[in-house]
Amino acid sequence: MDRKQQIDRLNNMADADIGYTDAPELPDAVWNKAKRAKFFKPIKVQKTVRFDADVLNWLESEGPGYQTRLNSILRREIEKALRS
Repeated sequence: MDRKQQIDRLNNMADADIGYTDAPELPDAVWNKAKRAKFFKPIKVQKTVRFDADVLNWLESEGPGYQTRLNSILRREIEKALRS
């Protein structure tokens, strides 16, 4: 069986047919302490969004890299929301 056939077979497998004996479910307490991998790099997507002019001016006033700063601010807020 070639690789594509193996992948197709797995994709078509019902959840009930998947064996988890070698990968037991972990309690929520373990996942609550989980950290993102050091080399995790999320996929970037391009979107068109609208901001208040003063918000954009503030981001740009810090110099180049305003999109990276905006992404960091949003990620920090997401992580804070997920912790609460």
